[in-house]
Amino acid sequence: KDYYKTGNYEGAIILLKDHLDSLGNSEIIANNQLSLAEVYQAQANSETDFARKEEAYQNAVELYELSKKNPVYSEVASLSLAGLHNQNGAYGEAMKEYESLIKTTTDDTLKSKALTGMAGASINLKNPKLALGYLTRAVEFDSTNEAAVSAKKEVELAFLNTISSAMNV
Repeated sequence: KDYYKTGNYEGAIILLKDHLDSLGNSEIIANNQLSLAEVYQAQANSETDFARKEEAYQNAVELYELSKKNPVYSEVASLSLAGLHNQNGAYGEAMKEYESLIKTTTDDTLKSKALTGMAGASINLKNPKLALGYLTRAVEFDSTNEAAVSAKKEVELAFLNTISSAMNV
């Protein structure tokens, strides 16, 4: 069934909920909760009606929180939850989730992704200096993180252009 690919999120949600109800293994349930959270997140991102957008957002938050309880999926659920908060303007919640993940994970790639997310939240909060610090640390943890490397270059260039403009006054 291609409900998700065709943007029929309601159909995908019903299908995944029915599937979840039929499962008994907690790891399988957590995986499917994570999938359902991603569908709700996609629905929230595409919804134009505020009430429906908020409902999808809250459903995604709830399912990511449930997925975090399973040790196999806790880190990816935490990163996804932080990203969801970031996308929906809940930057404080996003920062808390990213910080928590950075403190608990031993995976440098995940730390780098979390720091990149923190940089994005910092940019949205109009704090490019803080963002640059996060991006620098993200690249230190994982120099192959293209999003962090690219964003770091953009922020550095913006700082240079600001300095250059100020000197040419």
